[in-house]
Formats: sequence, structure tokens, C-alpha cells
Amino acid sequence: MKVDLILHSTEASDRGGPSSRVPLLEKDLRRKGLDAEIKSISDSASGPLPDLVHIFNIWPPHEAVASVRACKNRGIPVVFSPIFINLSKRELFEQTIPTIYKSYKGNQAVKKLNDLYNSLSQDVPDLKFVEPFPHYFEFVKEACELSDSIVCLSQNEKNLLTQIAPNVASKICIIRNPVTTHVIHEPFKKAAVMDTIGTAAYILQIGRIEPRKNQALTALACRRLGLNVVFAGDIGNLDYFNITNDVGGYNAIFSGRIDNKSSYFQDLLLGAEAVVLPSWAEGAPLAAIEAASIGQNLILSDQSSEKEYFGDFAAYVHPCDILKYERLLDSADTREFDSEGLREFCRTQFSMDHHVNNTIAEYMITIGRATS
Repeated sequence: MKVDLILHSTEASDRGGPSSRVPLLEKDLRRKGLDAEIKSISDSASGPLPDLVHIFNIWPPHEAVASVRACKNRGIPVVFSPIFINLSKRELFEQTIPTIYKSYKGNQAVKKLNDLYNSLSQDVPDLKFVEPFPHYFEFVKEACELSDSIVCLSQNEKNLLTQIAPNVASKICIIRNPVTTHVIHEPFKKAAVMDTIGTAAYILQIGRIEPRKNQALTALACRRLGLNVVFAGDIGNLDYFNITNDVGGYNAIFSGRIDNKSSYFQDLLLGAEAVVLPSWAEGAPLAAIEAASIGQNLILSDQSSEKEYFGDFAAYVHPCDILKYERLLDSADTREFDSEGLREFCRTQFSMDHHVNNTIAEYMITIGRATS
């Protein structure tokens, strides 16, 4: 079976989740005997006709829809992985909250964030689902309806998509994100971490520096608690990076993006008192899965699929509830959790082999559906 794995042009610069996991999927599909190759939509259109294309990401929406249309016009069966996230609160996290950090400091900022949290406390994410900008849902609906199969990362994502396009429910399957890090059989090198970041005790947040990832909340909470925090990720939004740097002061350490296949990445994960991700919107965050795979202490957002993935193994917080977040961070080094159980859970639930086998099974179903 010849399969073209389509990544959008933005992946080359943004280096998001698909750019991390699709190359591994390509490798393992080949290992299973498929002729799989990562391509742009233009390269796929000019090459030999594949048996199937697998298109990743609804973002950017115009490019996603154009890719699905192009393949359907050539008569190629399409598997679509939207990696859809709920951007209903985009205005809140991109405008309202950064303005709070710019206008207020210390206790005043905490009060404003707490007031905002109290106003949002009755908000149920699935029930307050609004379009983040005009015509976005039209793009999502068209891409899903044109596709022969849709792969969602979670039940949460499926619920969101079927609110936009109810008639696609029957062609949605759920294949969870896998652990994509390589298991490195080496002892934890504490000195390597200390030499690089200058401290042995730290909180770790992995991800591109941008409002959606909510690093400024972590920076403010850690500074108030006197905790060092390492932010590992590219700068996606310079203004927000400056806000986070100002809020965090000397407690905030920015390491840049770190190769998740490196031994240093594992050392950084192992050495953290907790790995945190209080994001406003996620699909199924690879950073949390990678941390969970080594049994790390997790403090995650309660807004997306995190609870669906990790259940009682993690602690959860609303991305605006700074007071609860501070309590969780303050007790991170003493929180009791089943580290070994979490590692075993990830090994059985999020294995790459399981992910690949389920993906191949969906490819076979898609070809059958498209040709029937």
C-alpha cells in the first residue's frame, strides 16, 4: 500500500506535534511493509497516485481544506487527522490575560486572575463552544465531510467535531497519541542539567512560548513561591515571551527547544519536581505523554483531553485558577502518586506499535469505504 502522509507548509517553521510524531509514524509504517512517505500536498499531486493520503491538522484551515479537496478531485481516499482544539477562549487568552499581566503586578495580578477565574468557574468547556473567528467552522465542516475517514486523538475531540459536523460521527475513529520518545537506558545525569540551567530544583513546562500554552501563569506562580521554572520551547510569540520573562523574573529559565530524542531531554524530564501544562486548549499534548512515560509528577489543565488520557495519575487545574495552581506547585515535591503505575499505564495504553497497528487498520477500512 502506497500512503502519502501530508504535512502543511507551516510545520516546517512551527514544529508542532505532527512534525514530531509523523516522521516516527512514517518509519514504523515502512517497517510494517507500507510504502509510506511524508510529502507536501504539491509534491503528492505531482507524484505517482497513492492508494491513500493521510492529511494532518486542520490548522491552517484554508490549507487543510485545499489539501482534502485536491486529493478528492484526484479520486484518492483521504484519512484526515484534524488535531482539532477548542479555541473558543482565544480572545481571552490572547488579549484579556496578557493585558492583565501588562497592567498589574504581583498580588494585583493574582487578584485580577482570581476574579476572572471566579467569573469563569461555571463554564463547562463542551457547552460554551464558539467560533474563534469567522468561517472557521465552515472550513472544519467541509474538510471533515469530504474526508473518507477522520482520526481523532480523543473522545473530547470527537465530541467537539460532531458539534460542528454531526453527520461525520460514523466515520470517526479514535487513535490516541503514542509515546514518541526513545527509551534511553542511561542513568539520570543531574550534573548535566545543573551545568546547563544552573539549578537542581525546578518545575518544567515544555511547549512553544505562546498565550495558549499559558506559561505566564506558571511564571507568576513560581516566582511568588520562590520556585525555579524551566520553559523548554521555541518562542512562538515574542510579546508573550517578554510578558512571561517579566512576570517570572530571575525564577524563569528559558532553555529553547530541546530535541526530545536526546539524553539531555530525558535528564531534564527526570530532574523536574513536576512537569506542568496549564494550557487553555490542547489536542493530546505530547509533552505530557512523554513526561508520563517516565512516571513524572504531572500538573495539567482541566480544559481538554488531559483527564481522558491520564485519569487519577495527574493533578488538574483550570488555566486561570492561580490560587489552586500555587497550592499544587507548592506541594509538588511531596505529592504522592503512583509513578510506576503511570509508567506501566503509558507502556500499555500509548505504545507506538499499538498506534501504528490501529492506523493501518483504519487505512484498510478507509480504502474499503472509499471503493464501496
